[in-house]
Amino acid sequence: MNTQTAINEPVVKEPAIRAEQTASQTGAKPSQPPRTAATPIRRTDLEREAVLDPTLTFDSALLQAYKPGISKSIFLTGATGFLGVYLLSELLQHTQATIYCLVRAADQAAGMNRLQRKLTANAMWQEAYRNRIIPVIGDLAEPLFGLTPALFQELSEQIDVIYHNGAIVNFVQPYTALKASNVDGTQEIIRLATQSKIKPLHYISTVFVFGARKHFDGRIIYEDNDLDESEELLMGYFQSKWVAEKILTQARARGLPVFVFRPGLIIGDSQTGIWDNTDDFLCRIIKGCIQLGARPTLEAAWDLAPVDYVSKAIVHLALQQESTKAPSTKTAFHLINSSSLHFSELFNWIQMFGYPIQEVPLKDWQVKLTAQRAKIQANALAGLTLLLARRRSSTEHLTLPELFEHGRAPQFDCQNTLESLVGTSIACPPIDQKQFSQFLAYFIQIGFLEAPPTPFADLQDSLTQNPTRLPTTDNEAR
Repeated sequence: MNTQTAINEPVVKEPAIRAEQTASQTGAKPSQPPRTAATPIRRTDLEREAVLDPTLTFDSALLQAYKPGISKSIFLTGATGFLGVYLLSELLQHTQATIYCLVRAADQAAGMNRLQRKLTANAMWQEAYRNRIIPVIGDLAEPLFGLTPALFQELSEQIDVIYHNGAIVNFVQPYTALKASNVDGTQEIIRLATQSKIKPLHYISTVFVFGARKHFDGRIIYEDNDLDESEELLMGYFQSKWVAEKILTQARARGLPVFVFRPGLIIGDSQTGIWDNTDDFLCRIIKGCIQLGARPTLEAAWDLAPVDYVSKAIVHLALQQESTKAPSTKTAFHLINSSSLHFSELFNWIQMFGYPIQEVPLKDWQVKLTAQRAKIQANALAGLTLLLARRRSSTEHLTLPELFEHGRAPQFDCQNTLESLVGTSIACPPIDQKQFSQFLAYFIQIGFLEAPPTPFADLQDSLTQNPTRLPTTDNEAR
């Protein structure tokens, strides 16, 4: 990706980082060896993957000099993603800091345009934000994010705190395809956090780092549980987040202030009805079942948390760490909805909205879904068919949907989060039929769903209340 020439003296009205040259164009070499393609990884190798980069240094003098304080400059990754743009908005609203956003783009003007379009699509853009957002043109998958060593050094001197939200979210690709961005990128984030001065690192992970097969026995997972199990961890994406978290645990043990936030399933904005992430797993489930005209019988309940709640909670909890009087001793937080929504209730609402969907036994639904594989574009779930309908191994008796049935799926405790939000107005709202109808109306507005043949009586009201938002083409993590 493109990098920049010199970073000028930081001033708010003039972007400090300019995208003009790549490291290869300038002849500069990164401070660590270039990465090579990894060989295919077995699940049992994840422990060996989860090792802190030996080229990272933890200067004892810098660690001793660190003191919590109000940040003037924030580094945010994944700002053009679903959750990321909400984090950006919250940081702009609740801090006075300049926000440096790592973004893939041809140049800084294009990077700023991406960020502005994403904020606008989610009804959050304000012209006053322009002077507080500085695009950093780069790529998590590249050493030093693709910056020259000199520019990386200057960036490390300017930044006071890091929010690492960026990742490639893909439930089909293997670990090896995601490693560069999700694991190696986290190593580079640690490098930035420990260079020049110590910067607190707020990492957005997922509750499904606790997705090992042994956890599917209905147990309760607490926020402070150790990541002690990688064997048979579900999906390459969850494996990459597990490895990244293990590496961050090692960095914390070396003295770096690291705080981990683990969302579960994130849905649209509870206030506006905007759900600007139609490539999301749950969105595909909804559309795919509507297209099939069938949904499976499934005894499952989901902890669906609106994106506005998740972002508000993360930023509030992170800012607590900047308190010089009483910084929190908690380091891990689960961002979930304490009010679970049953799978059947969700689809009852969809049926009441006007979509004809028949309930069929899970195995019949899987057969029906598998028959769509020949029509690659025919169904939103076509690319996820093997994931949803195939047993994970020859000895496994359960498919993925069955693993998540009630009584098997792990339950996630969120006491750290709830205790830390006491005294605030931040609370995760239960999802009801009216709220979900807003999401469906939004999907119709942007063309993700066709209007139902027998519309729900209040559909027109939902469409009227929901301002039209143009879909974006950004497909970055979160």
